[in-house]
Amino acid sequence: DRAEMDMRKLIAIAAVAAGAAAASPVLPEAKRLPGSAPVGFEEQCRKQLWVTYRSFNKELERTGQFAEMGITNRCFFAANTINALGNPYCEYPLIWKGFKKYDWSALDAQAEDLVKASPNARFMVMIDLNTPYWATHKFHLDSFTDITHAGVMPEWRNRTRERMLDFIAYAEKKWGERIGAYILSGGGTSEWYERDRGRTSYAKNKGWRGWCKARNFSYGEEPPSPTALSRAAFENLVYDPATEPEKIAYYSDRAIAGGSGSQLPYGTALRYGKRILHEIDFGPHDQKQWGRGLWNTLEDDLAGNTREAVFAKEGFLAVHTKDGGEKTIRLRGRAAKVTDLLSGETVAQDADCLTFVFSSPDTRLFDLTE
Repeated sequence: DRAEMDMRKLIAIAAVAAGAAAASPVLPEAKRLPGSAPVGFEEQCRKQLWVTYRSFNKELERTGQFAEMGITNRCFFAANTINALGNPYCEYPLIWKGFKKYDWSALDAQAEDLVKASPNARFMVMIDLNTPYWATHKFHLDSFTDITHAGVMPEWRNRTRERMLDFIAYAEKKWGERIGAYILSGGGTSEWYERDRGRTSYAKNKGWRGWCKARNFSYGEEPPSPTALSRAAFENLVYDPATEPEKIAYYSDRAIAGGSGSQLPYGTALRYGKRILHEIDFGPHDQKQWGRGLWNTLEDDLAGNTREAVFAKEGFLAVHTKDGGEKTIRLRGRAAKVTDLLSGETVAQDADCLTFVFSSPDTRLFDLTE
């Protein structure tokens, strides 16, 4: 019975990128596969720590190279849709062909190719929940650009849930021994972004009215217009709760889904002692499409990687100050060594507080070694 399916593998996050680490207490116990254990395998089993190579393309040669380095975890995207550049996310055929119609051979081919390149491979499988081209007319929307509109449609939710459960049931039966996690992917760039630019629709208006009625709000027949949302009472930056409550409500409650973002609460995760790296999503400084203009030198590239990767590490401390000068910061515990990650310099040893001279304004990242 699918309702009793072991769903411990399901983690609703956007994927980690190449070389990124993600730790989750809900992953099932890792199972040893035939053959010799790769480097770090036992440690990953014990800590349930995943260091994973991800690519939406086949990249079979690169997958084998990562395996030789001991990184046998491989994240791949079983996609049905195209990306923001108009190109297919996946180099394999469409899996979701219609309601309750699937071509599972496309999923099998993807997994089989990766296993040939990396015999000990374990998988993180991204499940594409966006509407494929054949479904956009049936739903009168595309969830890639209109995820909050789709989210308030019972038919879209039911059909998408059906497809997700069918996918997991097949994948578990055929590849379950190798799958350590499923990642739900949808919305803009498959990261749950809303890309409607504030416009509304029949589905969104209906959802808005139901949402308001359930909360005894009288905010009108449809959500605030894009023009209204772009204006704010206080310096055109901050909404006034007394005169603009509908705007605040629209952006603050995920039930109506007016907000956007990758849905990863970094601040909350850090507060509760958890670490996760969403992705390192920029190219090197000399890459024409993705990197140029963001970074200027190789040193910039390395510093950017360091800033992103530190989110996945225990003992991380980020400090932002508006006013510069010498400041003393009390640490959560005693640290054997405190390193300023941007300069690489040790700034304190055997200390329970940190004294540092900041610029104005300044954001610094510190690594605390216990």
